Amino acid sequence: MACLSTNRCAEHEHRLYSPAGGSQVLIDSFSSKDLARLASRGISLEEASRQLRLLRSAPKYARLVRPCTPGDGIETIAAARFDALAAAHAAVAGRSGCASFIPASGAASRMFQDLDKPGAGGELLGRWSRFAFAGESAANVSRLPKGLLAFHAYEDGPRTPLEEHLVEAAAINRDAQGVCRLHLTVSAEHLPRFREALERARHRYESSLRTRFDVVFSMQDPATDTLALGADGEPARGADGELVLRPAGHGALLSNLASMHADIALIKNIDNVQRDEGRGPTILWSRTLAGRLEELRVKASALRARLRDPSDAGASADAIAFASGVFHQAPRLGHAASGGGDPRALRQEAMAILDRPIRVCGVVPNSGEPGGGPFWVRDHEGAESLQIVEGAQVDPASREQRALLASATHFNPVFMACELAAAEGGRHDLTRFVDPDAAIITRKAVAESELTVLERPGLWNGAMAGWHTLFVEVPPATFTPVKTLMDLLRPEHQPPVRS
Repeated sequence: MACLSTNRCAEHEHRLYSPAGGSQVLIDSFSSKDLARLASRGISLEEASRQLRLLRSAPKYARLVRPCTPGDGIETIAAARFDALAAAHAAVAGRSGCASFIPASGAASRMFQDLDKPGAGGELLGRWSRFAFAGESAANVSRLPKGLLAFHAYEDGPRTPLEEHLVEAAAINRDAQGVCRLHLTVSAEHLPRFREALERARHRYESSLRTRFDVVFSMQDPATDTLALGADGEPARGADGELVLRPAGHGALLSNLASMHADIALIKNIDNVQRDEGRGPTILWSRTLAGRLEELRVKASALRARLRDPSDAGASADAIAFASGVFHQAPRLGHAASGGGDPRALRQEAMAILDRPIRVCGVVPNSGEPGGGPFWVRDHEGAESLQIVEGAQVDPASREQRALLASATHFNPVFMACELAAAEGGRHDLTRFVDPDAAIITRKAVAESELTVLERPGLWNGAMAGWHTLFVEVPPATFTPVKTLMDLLRPEHQPPVRS
């Protein structure tokens, strides 16, 4: 592409063109003021134009084949395997290989919306004393980030989700030197609060847990923000005439995840926490998922080493059998797994199949919670793969596709172990495995206007579309999210009844 500019009165309008049939075809237009605003966020003209093309195009929906079920895309792990998987987890955790990744930029204000409803509001106020933050006014606590709202009451004082994640991580990530690593993504406005809360938590927990917390806070990169369209199909602008740039959803956190200094990242949402007495299943299954991932990392590393040895005639067949048997990935060259056809081409294809990160995703039996689920999905070349799919990725006009979505037997609780570094060394370039077509385009009412907005491919959806995926069934006790104040009144978030 070539970038040309013309003058229009005193205002410079920059136009991006691409040649077609010997002529110049206009794609997008931005003023010099627009370019300055984009540049201040680190957004290139080419990227802004790409976003506008997506916004102006028909959405590209996922093509569901069928939901994953136990034995057909979902693995069940027998209790007899727990000890071996715990040992695999202990090995990688002991050498500082595990760290928690927790998206924590959500605001608590959404939890308090029910207070404005006559019936629900009265019920909540009548039960106010049961909340761990009961000593504070709703006006004060609703301004907090969700991660710093007191969720659970204990005899020695309330705990926030941040504190519960620290306590949980100490049982999962602690290395041989007693260091426990976490990475939380937070909003810039709440960063000072999180830092202060962390220092208080250190005094409260490090000594009793015999742990030193190594915590990184990061923020969503402004360069990942996206444009929006107004009703006229042009870039949306605020009252001041400036381009509207919006946070692009959790898919914008891919670079934050990639920046972690860990072999394995354990991903959970900030509001999915348990009390001490209910934490056992989460600890067990976090270790199990990480241990299963470590097994697969070691196996894949050994196969890559064999593929680099030209004298190992059986390496290609074994590598393809592993990828197809565990991850349902097969070569696309038409060769038989036995090594038929060009052996060098088959070896290269086998190496390409194994040269990608692995994730082991816990999924729970469906209980009607909103969100994504595990599915078999067909890509534009006809190949099937295992993917986490959310409702916004499915064509709303297709009765068949919506029926498949509704038939899911399992749900994605965001409880997964993700490989960031290969077992033999070297980090994965996570940008290689994003499906750009999985961007989500929706309409939202903003300041009395309806905008067409763009979200980047979701972190555990299109942003990981090219990863090797293994779904593992985990018990519902590992999933106790808090989306509303009423959720905090559920038994799992309340102190146990003393007899």
